Formats: sequence, C-alpha cells, structure tokens
Amino acid sequence: MSLVRIATVVLALTMFAPCARAADETPIEGQYLQNRRCKGDRSDPAHLKVTIAEHEITYSGGICAIDSRRNEGSRIVYAVTCKFRSGSVMGADIAFTPGDGGSLHMVQLDGTFETDLHKCPK
Repeated sequence: MSLVRIATVVLALTMFAPCARAADETPIEGQYLQNRRCKGDRSDPAHLKVTIAEHEITYSGGICAIDSRRNEGSRIVYAVTCKFRSGSVMGADIAFTPGDGGSLHMVQLDGTFETDLHKCPK
C-alpha cells in the first residue's frame, strides 16, 4: 500500500513541478523593436530589431549568449556574454522589466545602456 502512495506522490510531483516552475518564469522570448512600436509589415528598421530566444539575444550589433537567468521581483535578469560585430566580447547583466502590451524596459545593470523594447506581432 505505501508503495502505491509513493508512486502517486512521485507522479504528482513530476506532473506539477514544471507548471510551478513555469508560473515563476515570465516568457519574454520573441521579436522586438527598440524605442518604437512594430508595424509588422516588414517596414520596421532592421537596425532596431532585437530577437530574444531561449539561449541568445540577437540585434544589429551582435549576438549575446544567455549564460543564466534569474527573477528579481518583477524583473528578469540575464547574465550574458556578447560578441559584437567588431569581434570584441563582453559579459554583462541585463534586466528586463515587463510593461504594457508586451513591451520590456531593458537596462544594462552597469548603467551603460537602456532602451524600451516593443513586442512585434508574429
């Protein structure tokens, strides 16, 4: 009888643990435009596009690999390693604070860069 209870508890934990973890994480993956709303008609300026994927952030200046992610209250902080078009590499912490309509306020935590990202339609 106790083996059945243990199996039931293990099954319940494996079924509901991903749901609990997902509730703590705000999905921000998608395509965005810096400091202006997306039209979504292919006329949006390419140099202002930002794509946030599960493992990297791409933008006109280069690609940032996402090393880790943590939630800090209402904001999501990524530790990233960025490789710029010039070839230089830099590590940074970037915070994203969700806003209205799928927008994000992005701040590099050392204070060197800040922008608003507006979610583009799919």
